[in-house]
Amino acid sequence: MGIQWAAAKNDKERGTPEEPMAVADRKPNLRVAELSSSLVPFVYFDGVICHGAHQGVIQIELAAKTIVPDDNPKTGARNVVVVTAHVRCSREAAINLKQVLESALELEQHSHQKDQVSAVSAKPH
Repeated sequence: MGIQWAAAKNDKERGTPEEPMAVADRKPNLRVAELSSSLVPFVYFDGVICHGAHQGVIQIELAAKTIVPDDNPKTGARNVVVVTAHVRCSREAAINLKQVLESALELEQHSHQKDQVSAVSAKPH
């Protein structure tokens, strides 16, 4: 038994309680357990601090900057970099992650360009 992705029938059905992990037109023969999404953490990171591979396993360490209290008389705080996740996966999973990240970056780029066009057209002449 493997991971199963539920294909959404249309845009309105994506992310509904019945299909919380719906992904249209991708791996329609797979389905993700409904409860799994509520049990896993969101991972935020500012960057990758190191990466490598060992015995066929891709290793990526994600990190974020945080602020902690300190005795610094000027600020009372200091910045600390903390590891937020240890990513381990197969070569195939890494390739899939790379493809998905590239696709998400393209979507973000189009969204950013659209926002810029909207902002320009909204300016009074």
